[in-house]
Amino acid sequence: MFRSQASDVIPERQELAGQILDEAYEEVEEELIETLNKQNVTMSYVWYAFLCEILLPDAYQPYLIELQKTNKDKKDAVSFCEAYKDMIDCTEVKYKCNVVVFTTDSDGGGVGHKLLVKKRLCCWCQLALGDYFKENKEAAGYSEDASELLGKSPELSEPLAYIMVNLTCWTTHFCSFDHLHDLEDPLQHATFLKHRDIIAAQVGAEKNNQRKEEMEDSVNKQCDLIMDNTFWNGLRSVVEDIEPICYAVNICQGNKVHPDQVLLVLGGLFLHFSCHTKPAVRDGMKKRLEKRWKSYDQEFFLFAMVLNPFEQLDQFGEAAKIGIWTLLEYFKKELKKWMDEVDCEELEQLQREGTEESGELDVDENSDMDVDESTSSTVQPVNRKWLLIALDDLFRGTPKQLLNDFIAPHTHH
Repeated sequence: MFRSQASDVIPERQELAGQILDEAYEEVEEELIETLNKQNVTMSYVWYAFLCEILLPDAYQPYLIELQKTNKDKKDAVSFCEAYKDMIDCTEVKYKCNVVVFTTDSDGGGVGHKLLVKKRLCCWCQLALGDYFKENKEAAGYSEDASELLGKSPELSEPLAYIMVNLTCWTTHFCSFDHLHDLEDPLQHATFLKHRDIIAAQVGAEKNNQRKEEMEDSVNKQCDLIMDNTFWNGLRSVVEDIEPICYAVNICQGNKVHPDQVLLVLGGLFLHFSCHTKPAVRDGMKKRLEKRWKSYDQEFFLFAMVLNPFEQLDQFGEAAKIGIWTLLEYFKKELKKWMDEVDCEELEQLQREGTEESGELDVDENSDMDVDESTSSTVQPVNRKWLLIALDDLFRGTPKQLLNDFIAPHTHH
């Protein structure tokens, strides 16, 4: 009854596409503008859509901003980058928000675009895995064989469709390969005992002799691959190598990631490949990871690590030559860079807002350097008073007190 009479009671597309949808769209847009106003957000470009996510502690909610048909758009590197810039500018103007991070699916486009965005934080892990397959040609071959084997077996690949939409591209590869490796024994057992039955099931009732022969050859090739222990040993090596990179991809693209966590991830990858059994892969990956680190704002990441009270200087060995005086120089450099970029009028406004909330802050007048009180109000997540004290101690040359002041108020991230 519903199937036969549904068209009489359900509005057609032409009816919904008019005033009803327009009014609903305006209502949602007004709510979205109010929600995103003056918020720090991330944007993600996924296939034909780009999403905007709120960066609030307890409100990580994705919002669809716009759908774009890109079939006829240019796919070269410059066009990609220009399109992303337009997306960011339009979103900031329309919703009056601040886009602090922009991410793309996979590597974000073609090879040329990859070269343009390789210095961006959200892309370096994706590139590191691409680097791995360049350095380890055998792993690339095993990966292709495993992907082909999964494609020939719907029972193995279909369950992955449920999780694929929630994971990065490389993570689905890792999950697929890891799952396939767990099935090594049952697959070899079935292939050994029921080789002919497998061929018959794949060929089916195909009558065309040429097509039938091609299908038989394909099945025999897959069966030979399953019985090849060299393939399984190589696949195990691939799984062990791409697992830490896939973890790194998801960690560094997370909304809650902090610079100290990114540095730990990079260090973990470097240690992993430093112990690789193949010298060519070991040396090649270490070189590529060092290249990624070279493009970072290194002082910023190092100082973020020290400010983590659960890490401090524990993760640095003697060869790192990281000490209190070195960190002081790093901090001076970062502070100067930050002060050069901050707008003076904005500083004054923030300072007025800060003093209204917490009152005037006292700074020692005998300090070797005059510390502007306005600097205190620009660091919103932390206490203004201990920041001023720490800055004052910094230029007095009392590093122990400086680190104590900076570390004490922090909590574990």
